[in-house]
Amino acid sequence: MIRPALPPFACLLCLAPFLLCYRDFTRLWFFGDDWVQLSEMDRVGFFPWLLRPFAENLVPLFKVIWAGAIHVFDGSYFALIALLWTVHLVKLLLFAKVLTRLQFPSLAVVCAVLSAGLPWTNIESLA
Repeated sequence: MIRPALPPFACLLCLAPFLLCYRDFTRLWFFGDDWVQLSEMDRVGFFPWLLRPFAENLVPLFKVIWAGAIHVFDGSYFALIALLWTVHLVKLLLFAKVLTRLQFPSLAVVCAVLSAGLPWTNIESLA
């Protein structure tokens, strides 16, 4: 039996590290990769930059979101980190929805979401 409230709750639970480390995230101000990305975007132009892979970032959609956020949030690192965690939550919710639609048991969906969503599986990209 699928319990519909469990997978979304597991997705929200994956935001716990962001909430617990909120104060530290407000003081964080530098990711080395971001300077490289900004420099390259400026050097080659937006559209050529958009199609260039960078490390694990092969999806132009995420680069569009990131580049837009730089302008919308006036370069605020905390805003970028919050956006990163928000996108992470949306991906987890979509993942849970797909697994639920495929009629996996709730416990299996929760385990999959927690495995994919908690920072021990992706600490570098979220922290």
